[in-house]
Amino acid sequence: MSLRIAILTYNWPPRNAIGTLRPYSWAKYLAQSGANVVILTARKQAYDEPLDLKLAPISGVEVIEVGPQSSSWKNSVVRSNERLARYAKAVVRFFRSVFGITVDPRDFWEDYSRAAAEALSTRVDVIVSTYGPRSAHKIAAYMKRRAPELVWLADYRDLWSGNHLTNYSPSGRRRERRLEKKTMAAADAIITVSDELAVELKKLLGKPTYVIPNGFDPDEVSSSTEKNGVSPVPKIVYTGMLYRNSRDPSPLFRALRELFGDGKLSADALTVEFYGPKDPWLEQLIEKYAVHHWVKVKGRVPRIESLRAQGEADMLLLLESGAPEARGVVTGKVFEYIAARRPILSVGSGEGSAIARLLSETGAGRAVGEEVDAIKEVLISLLQAQKPSWYQPNNDAIQKYSRKHQASQLVALAHSLATRS
Repeated sequence: MSLRIAILTYNWPPRNAIGTLRPYSWAKYLAQSGANVVILTARKQAYDEPLDLKLAPISGVEVIEVGPQSSSWKNSVVRSNERLARYAKAVVRFFRSVFGITVDPRDFWEDYSRAAAEALSTRVDVIVSTYGPRSAHKIAAYMKRRAPELVWLADYRDLWSGNHLTNYSPSGRRRERRLEKKTMAAADAIITVSDELAVELKKLLGKPTYVIPNGFDPDEVSSSTEKNGVSPVPKIVYTGMLYRNSRDPSPLFRALRELFGDGKLSADALTVEFYGPKDPWLEQLIEKYAVHHWVKVKGRVPRIESLRAQGEADMLLLLESGAPEARGVVTGKVFEYIAARRPILSVGSGEGSAIARLLSETGAGRAVGEEVDAIKEVLISLLQAQKPSWYQPNNDAIQKYSRKHQASQLVALAHSLATRS
């Protein structure tokens, strides 16, 4: 029997976010396996920018977009005034941290989706909703109430109320946790990206919980496995979002300054390139540590250029929080890096984290936490053009993280639950 699957995802092309790639690749490989796939997503707005992710339409996959037209005057104001957009985000953070009020404009997707979701609930066997935003799970809960026979798989690429990147007040986090537990009560199973997050979610929600990790699309990255071009000096590349006090390059910057102070690093000996949104605090850190000789902020670029930059790097920089609550976090970016076949230096995540375990399993990198001496050791080997002893890619282990393999896991889980219900 061919499964009829609805994927509820806010993130969908052209939204250029790492969260777009997981549902897109699932839809692609589910359709190739013979499943009938429908996407329910939101019509993208100015606050969803950048909207420059160009991925091919998937043959046989129906895409339903709901929401207001993006040409409204409000979006025009936000688009024309980046300062206003930053101010709006600051207001959201203030209300969340001080008053515990969580404001998310993407919540409106839930209201716009009601009619489409109700109609869709009669056409499918399985719902896969993927967080965030929270509205994806709330729409799935609505569909489940309308059609209790549906199998609902709730995917957590990130945590909801337990997200370490979200600045909730204590009362706000408690309120969000109550909403999460109420919303997820009808879910048949939970999917998440690491063993650590699975333990946390099972404890919170009391549901059968399965791990389908993030991964890479072999079709997308096959062209970046060979180094393109020759850099005159060793090049370290970071691609993606940064978060103050979480994805923080300060330990790397300290290592650069100390090597320079010790006479082991000249001003033109290597480069560190950052691709992604230009955050003022990154510029402040560069000035604070006086690392402008080596650190270059390239800004946001189209995805194809980001992948090309990875392919031309001598080493890839991964940043994640070293906080205990982030031990189970495995960003989708690390799998892009693994597929790019470049040594990965992970700063922030230390021993015992899910990222450290993944890099060890695949032989693709080293997690050094915030140990400046360990970073200096890695940089010295890079300056001496030495292949890191810890970089020993394990092809069999790496292939386990192919999106195609993961889609087969999702199909097997959906069939198992659909047969059982």
